[in-house]
Amino acid sequence: MNHWIRISMLVSTLLVFSCSNNGVNEDPSRFDSEPEPENQETNNPEPNDSNQGNPIYLDENGVTIKSYDWGEVGDTGDVNGVTYTIVDETSLREMVENGDYYPVCTTKVTNMSELLRNLSNNLDISSWDVSNVIEMSGMFSYNGYINSDITLWDVSGVTDMSLMFQGTNFDQDISSWDVSNVANMNGMFSFSSFNQPIDDWDVSGVITMIGLFNYSNFNQPIGDWDVSGVVDMRQMFRNSNFNQDISSWDVSGVIDMSEMFKDSPFNGEIGSWNVGLVTNMSEMFKGSGFNQDISSWDVSSVNDMSQMFQVTIFNQPIGDWDVSSVTNMVEIFNQSSFDQPIGNWNVGNVTDMREMFGDSNFNQPIGNWDVSNVTNMLGMFGFSSFDQPIGDWDVGNVTDMSTMFSNSVFNQDISDWDVSNVTDMYGMFQDSSVFNQDLSGWNVQSVSNCTYFDSNTLQWELPKPNLTNCW
Repeated sequence: MNHWIRISMLVSTLLVFSCSNNGVNEDPSRFDSEPEPENQETNNPEPNDSNQGNPIYLDENGVTIKSYDWGEVGDTGDVNGVTYTIVDETSLREMVENGDYYPVCTTKVTNMSELLRNLSNNLDISSWDVSNVIEMSGMFSYNGYINSDITLWDVSGVTDMSLMFQGTNFDQDISSWDVSNVANMNGMFSFSSFNQPIDDWDVSGVITMIGLFNYSNFNQPIGDWDVSGVVDMRQMFRNSNFNQDISSWDVSGVIDMSEMFKDSPFNGEIGSWNVGLVTNMSEMFKGSGFNQDISSWDVSSVNDMSQMFQVTIFNQPIGDWDVSSVTNMVEIFNQSSFDQPIGNWNVGNVTDMREMFGDSNFNQPIGNWDVSNVTNMLGMFGFSSFDQPIGDWDVGNVTDMSTMFSNSVFNQDISDWDVSNVTDMYGMFQDSSVFNQDLSGWNVQSVSNCTYFDSNTLQWELPKPNLTNCW
């Protein structure tokens, strides 16, 4: 009996102790921590009662249609009464190719290159989600209908926009686009109507801008662009309407500027540009309105200046240029207004001077030039105003002198020239109305073509070369 009494008392004591310590010895730090959320991806939740398993939603910008991560290609979902289908690149391209257009969610697409090229349908793409797209090259190329409002597109992941709007009528505001990851903008707006402000674009990551605005209507300020990473600017503004201030551009990394301003009205001050790495300036200002001072340019790396100032009004002093690396001066001043002293130029590496001063106003002394490496002087002074002494030139390597002085006013002594390697003298003095020099000492045994050599040279009375081996 006493045994059961003792057990009963022990149980009662334990119960009292347990109740008296309830909460007293709890860890106080337990009350300082926040409860962990069930799902931290609040903008991309798992299927639940709130989204009712709908994999598609409207972005906070009120336009872009997006899918949650858990949504799969082929899934559908409703947004504001419209049913959208999640597509990947393959299914999206099939839709476009088949012309079977329906509301789509493009969140899963990473490549849209040439997707809508040559499309003959005004497809509304304003709600497309391009936040995961990397490649947009040629996306709308020659699409005559594309002009959608795509201002809100998130293109921050795109690296290639080459030829994107080529040949289109697209002319919408895309000034807010984040293009900081784009490396290739070749031909992006070429042959297009685009003419919207994009001066705030971050183009610091762009490496190549070949033909960016080629044959375009673009004429907006972009003087604040950071182009320090660009290496190729050839044809960038060719035949465009562009004529804005880009004097502060850092072009120190550019290697190719050929045709950069060709056939454009550009006439900006760019004399402070560092062009020390440029190797190609062929046709750079050809047919343009450019006539600014660029006398301080370092052109020591340039090897091609062919047609650089052809058909221009350019007439600025460039006599101090270091052209020692140039090998090609074909038509550099052809049909130009240029008439500045360049007698000190080191042209020792030039091999081709075809039509260099043809049909130009140039008439400056260049008698000290080293032309010993030149092989072609076709039309060099044809139809020009040139009449300076060049009798000391070493033309021993020249093989082509056809039309060299045709229709010119040249009348200087060149009797000592070594023309023994020349094979073509076609029309060399044709219609040269004033030329009258004794060239009887010339060795013309190698000449095979001498047609019209002295045709219509009415003033030439002194002895002529003995051209017996040619026709």
